[in-house]
Amino acid sequence: MKNIVILIKKDFTIDKFNVIIIILLSIGIPLYITFALQDLGFGQGSDFASLLLSSFYCFFMVLSKLGLIEHKYKGAAYLTLTPISRKDIVVSKYVFLLLVFIMSILGYIITYLLVPAVKPLSLPSIIIAGTANIIFLGLYIPLEFKLGYENMKYYFMVLIVATPLLIGFLGKYMDVSIFQNIIENVEKLIAIMIVFSTVFIAISYNFSLKIFMRKDL
Repeated sequence: MKNIVILIKKDFTIDKFNVIIIILLSIGIPLYITFALQDLGFGQGSDFASLLLSSFYCFFMVLSKLGLIEHKYKGAAYLTLTPISRKDIVVSKYVFLLLVFIMSILGYIITYLLVPAVKPLSLPSIIIAGTANIIFLGLYIPLEFKLGYENMKYYFMVLIVATPLLIGFLGKYMDVSIFQNIIENVEKLIAIMIVFSTVFIAISYNFSLKIFMRKDL
């Protein structure tokens, strides 16, 4: 546990400028969707759309910076020369990204408390956005361990560009209340989604660990 805390502290220290960007994104995106896109009907389900978009952008910021540094300086290779194990490195990556998602949630809550016009963040919205993030990260992390940051960054960039375009398309050209419909329809499946997310991330972790343990650094 001590090594994992050290690794997470290391990531935040390396990426301290992006931590500020994460906070600004977590506050700015809900404001943008609330005011700039209110004509598209984003009042309904805007909390889900805001959290999903802000968390994706936050992941992009931290994964891009850390991935670039890791690729350039071979950080994992040097870490394995210390008492820090490969398992510690894998665990810390998942925990670090979980903390980034929690920061996105806290940023939204702060925005809501400061700006009454922002829709309050509902528990179903958190769980649905969290499940979407887990599916994404559960696929991305083992693939990054397998293929490396350089080979994965382009796929990540496509996703980041496509996500806001998709959200805008759904809001403008389809039913503007589609995000609220998603929340209401999936709300009955919250327990199933929690179980699914737990199992999915556990499987992803096991794949990542097996890949990283065999990886030639």
